Order: sequence, then C-alpha cells, then structure tokens
Amino acid sequence: MSLVPGLPPTGRAAVRAGVVGNYVDRVNIFLPVVALAPALTTLAGPHVGVTAGAVVIVATLLGRPIGSMVFGRISDRVGRTRTTKVAIAGTAVCTPAIAAVPTHDSIGGGRDRRGRPPALRRRDLPRG
Repeated sequence: MSLVPGLPPTGRAAVRAGVVGNYVDRVNIFLPVVALAPALTTLAGPHVGVTAGAVVIVATLLGRPIGSMVFGRISDRVGRTRTTKVAIAGTAVCTPAIAAVPTHDSIGGGRDRRGRPPALRRRDLPRG
C-alpha cells in the first residue's frame, strides 16, 4: 500500500522522508514543553506554570523561522555540513549554560518565614 499510488520509487522515498521529518518535528515541539516548562517553574518561581509553558511554545515557534533564515543563508555560503556542525556546537555550548542558571530560591526569590514574597518584605534601610 502506497501513500500516493503510481509514484516512482524516488517519490515514495521523498514522501517517507517527509512523514518521518514531520514526526521528528512534532517531537521537537513536544519535548521542550514537557521538559522546559516544569524546569522554568523551578527557575522562575512556582507561580509561572502556564506562562512558562506558553513562553516555551512561543520561543520554539518563533525560533524556528528565525533560525532557518539565519542558518539557511549561512549554509548556502559555506555548505550544509559545516553549518550543521556549527549549530550542533552552539547547542552543546548552550545546554550546560542553561543547566548553570541559578534557581528562583537560590537568588533570593523564595518567600520568607511569614510567607511574603521579596517585593512585600520590609527592608530596614539606613537613615542618613
């Protein structure tokens, strides 16, 4: 059974590659939402759950066309293999950098003993 009857073998291979590529693309949309949204609640605080998920989706959907415009022009000039290596190296550098971002609580974003957020705490300022 063929997706498109009467298609030559090269055409069938192209359709198969398109289906697999679409599947991989859907996984690349799904994984950041599943992995990064919960991480953002840890990094940015407990009250950013839905907003964090929306920010991840927007960044993913905006980053793809912008990245294709930038890396498409580069790949036309220097070649696709070299461009892919540069993109993978950039991802390899950014991944540990994301892991090194301090959490919400470690930078003083947590609540005090009375449950007040930092913005509502009274600071004793020196008088002068």
